[in-house]
Amino acid sequence: MKNSDYHPEVSSTRALPDWKRVLGFCLVSSLGIASMLGSSSGSDSDDESALLWHNNMDGVGTSPAVGSDGTIYAGSTDNRLYAFYPDGKLKWSYETDDAVRSSPALGSDGTIYVGSNDFYLRAINPDGSFKWRYATGGAIGSSPAIGSDGTIYVGSDDFLLHAINPDGSMKWRYATGGTVNSSPAIDCDGTIYVGSGDSRLHAINPDGSFRWDYETGAAINSSPVIGSDNTVYIGSRDGKLHAVNSDGSLKWSVPFPSDNPVSASAAIGNDGTIYALTNDLRIINPDGSIADTINLFMDERGSSPMVQDGVLYTATTSILAYRASSDSPADSAWPVFRHDLRHTGRALSAPVNVKASAGDTQVTISWNPAPGEVSYHIYWSTSPGVSTSDNRIDGVATPYTHTGLTNGETYYYAVSAENVCGETRLSSEVSATPE
Repeated sequence: MKNSDYHPEVSSTRALPDWKRVLGFCLVSSLGIASMLGSSSGSDSDDESALLWHNNMDGVGTSPAVGSDGTIYAGSTDNRLYAFYPDGKLKWSYETDDAVRSSPALGSDGTIYVGSNDFYLRAINPDGSFKWRYATGGAIGSSPAIGSDGTIYVGSDDFLLHAINPDGSMKWRYATGGTVNSSPAIDCDGTIYVGSGDSRLHAINPDGSFRWDYETGAAINSSPVIGSDNTVYIGSRDGKLHAVNSDGSLKWSVPFPSDNPVSASAAIGNDGTIYALTNDLRIINPDGSIADTINLFMDERGSSPMVQDGVLYTATTSILAYRASSDSPADSAWPVFRHDLRHTGRALSAPVNVKASAGDTQVTISWNPAPGEVSYHIYWSTSPGVSTSDNRIDGVATPYTHTGLTNGETYYYAVSAENVCGETRLSSEVSATPE
């Protein structure tokens, strides 16, 4: 590892992994790209589709994340984070001092957060430039998660879960009894769930204090997911998937054949079905009974499953697709690995990049949309200082045009987002004057 003192870190366009390998894995992490996989099934697909279906993942160390503009971010064992345009061309690459095995998280403002085996969590601007870095005491295999207030949570081989403020300063640290390679999941009330090498699932309050822990029979490398009834699901190297109630008590556990370690995260469908993977794929009913088992004839290194449009996706050395009883991920706080189909690793927060553009007797308001099942509300007034007590327009999408206004009058706007966890705070206020 290089000297821990600050040194400039720059992006470049040197040799990179085959982008089709990256896109192949993105098939199970992106709404837009996954639909390409679904439409290219069958033996008559062309070479491009075949490559997307059959990818050798060597060199790609993480599950990619997809930005709101379609940019694909993926870490690699060649010590770099790569950003690709949606067509697969290199946008930029950013060099760290060791392998990047932490999946990136995407802030609502476009900041990319990613850990590395060089002990650092880095914040990188959307253009690939350095923003800040935060030192932990060990390699980072845990993928960061972002709370609704912008706090970044990440585990490390130093046995700690780190809570980091958006400016890169430490908020708090929580000690476990083992390495933390599990990626945190965040519930609606702000509770952080994370597994550890100490065999425990830890529930931590937003202020960093202990809430409860649940002990499995072996180390936990998988990441928790949360069902619509607030059940937390976690796999363990004890060969079981554990369903844990929100108070820390066991709901049920399901053993896998030959006690194969459950290292991939489960996924929860909108009908409550749980999909979990070792060397086979288990489809589990909400009560813990087995609905189906699909033998994949593989080892434990498969990806976390994902469901979309009635199709279940997972990846081994190839992309696999199966018909599913679920139409989509569960409407819950954290139903899949990395939170959503774009793998942002981010809980819902107030809309950003809100803009207002005036026209004749109208104003058009726009903002960056969030992934998942989200509705938006616009609050407006003819006086500055918009609050939730002002006029409200419900259930809108970006961009929205507010019509029937008076030319020459200034209108002030703020936007909120709402999902299963409730309504966010208001965005920054914007204004425009129709002419």
